[in-house]
Amino acid sequence: MKHSLIFSIALLFVVLPLLTGCSKGPKKPADSPPVSPCKVTVVNGGTPIQGATISFVYDEYPTSATTGSTNEKGIAEMRSIFGSFVGPGAPLGKCKVAVTKEPSVPDAKTQEERDNMSDNEARAYAEQREKAFAALPREIPASLGDSATSKIEFDVQKSGNDFTIDVSQYK
Repeated sequence: MKHSLIFSIALLFVVLPLLTGCSKGPKKPADSPPVSPCKVTVVNGGTPIQGATISFVYDEYPTSATTGSTNEKGIAEMRSIFGSFVGPGAPLGKCKVAVTKEPSVPDAKTQEERDNMSDNEARAYAEQREKAFAALPREIPASLGDSATSKIEFDVQKSGNDFTIDVSQYK
């Protein structure tokens, strides 16, 4: 009995991968546009901005999304989403670009203190945090945060897609 249980478990580990296939995740849809590797560097007068989010918006690919987040050197490796597929690169063609980075407001209260607030106290605390958030300086101008108002546009080609955004030019 013990041997048949061990054999059954071993067989399960051999057969299950065969039944599910050796899939590495969703495949890129056949109707998705061609992509190319793409890096975007975000700086403020030459100083890298870490934690910025870059989004590309394409008129001709409204159902796709292309985004990246900058590392400590201000560099984002762009990735695209087509349905459930996520992969490196950006679709070829012209796109509008949005860049955002929200400042963080330090929390003056612990989670336990916030959980124990009355509704009125919680509202007042939330209003106080919203005012503090609105007063914080922004590294990236708000006008760049929406592709409809941003004046940044890129033309992604088959190669050579290393773009730089210097936010000091938009302040």
